[in-house]
Amino acid sequence: MGFRQVIEKYGYPVPTKETAHAIYWARKGSKWALKKLNDKDSFNYIGKWRNLFESKIPVAAECCNIMKKSSFKTYIKQEKRKAITGSLSEESNQRTAKWLINGCNNFNSKEPISNPLSFWIELDIWKYIRKFGLPYSKIYDMGYQRTGCMFCMFGCHLEGQPNRFQRMKITVI
Repeated sequence: MGFRQVIEKYGYPVPTKETAHAIYWARKGSKWALKKLNDKDSFNYIGKWRNLFESKIPVAAECCNIMKKSSFKTYIKQEKRKAITGSLSEESNQRTAKWLINGCNNFNSKEPISNPLSFWIELDIWKYIRKFGLPYSKIYDMGYQRTGCMFCMFGCHLEGQPNRFQRMKITVI
């Protein structure tokens, strides 16, 4: 399923993965999602996005699952391998929470995974690249911090100017 089909069937990836997931399910009447929307005392309160929730804009967090994670899981299952990723805990609150619970290796879960770089920060990565003269994508020299999906809007509201879409408008590779 391509990006357009994912959007048409589920909704746009905005503003954060957790918020989009909650809005999607709150619109379907899910009690836990409605609680996240309304409980101001909750750590995961998403009520500031009430206008988005009440709009007709389709919102969901399914892009990553459909376009990336499902292929990854299929490969792992078919090849009888375990996942090793380069995710950093500093990249999101969700990744930080998982790292605090599981550390770098979560071998006891239904889907075992190793995240050996999870305790590194982006500065550590760049120091390592420079120290050992490793090659890297030149897109990082153009102001980009990630090379994820070009359509992803998750976290864009937290970026300074120019944000990833403004940079994309002027970037020629």
